[in-house]
Amino acid sequence: MFMTPRGLTIRIEVPTGFALLARLRSRDPKMDAFCVLNTVEAFEHAPSLVGFIGAFVGLFLGSAWWHMALGLVTGNILGQLLTTYGAFAIPGLAAIAMWWSRWLCGWGLATGIGAALMWWLRDWHYAAAWIGGSVLAFVIRFFIFERIYFDKMGHPVTQAEANFVKVYRQHADRLGLPQSVEVEEDEIRSGEWQRCLQDYEAKCAGNREVS
Repeated sequence: MFMTPRGLTIRIEVPTGFALLARLRSRDPKMDAFCVLNTVEAFEHAPSLVGFIGAFVGLFLGSAWWHMALGLVTGNILGQLLTTYGAFAIPGLAAIAMWWSRWLCGWGLATGIGAALMWWLRDWHYAAAWIGGSVLAFVIRFFIFERIYFDKMGHPVTQAEANFVKVYRQHADRLGLPQSVEVEEDEIRSGEWQRCLQDYEAKCAGNREVS
């Protein structure tokens, strides 16, 4: 297995995963592993972005705490549907989700910010409802969509791995490459995946130094 730049675990064998990433880089040098795996993070966190927006839509349309919580849960589910069924072509969504995943996600940061805003704008009931809605949205996404991925793949697959496959296929389709995620032995023996991995590790190290 390997990790994205911000620590999202992809449970795919390193030679297989980076052979797929090397395919993309061979066709378009800008589509290196660092870029593609950042996109995987954007896919992973897009539901929480749409949920955040949905919570404020609910708050705008209604005054009760449950309007906000309903908007939060509905937005999360909608965001998951968008990434699961390939509607990520919505203009601007990928770029915003990339920024969101880089700066406002991880370690419960988005949930904490949302709850703090609700406490400041309304009261503690709304903050508690935000936390409860976030937990409920996570549970729904985990149990329903993990089952969808299992039915598609025939074995347990996390959202991170499903997103990796979706991102690979999206870029492969754009670049005119086969969408199959099967890797031939010749691709492994060629050593391209190792060069791709070394480039990724160097860019991750450089990014940590900048941060």
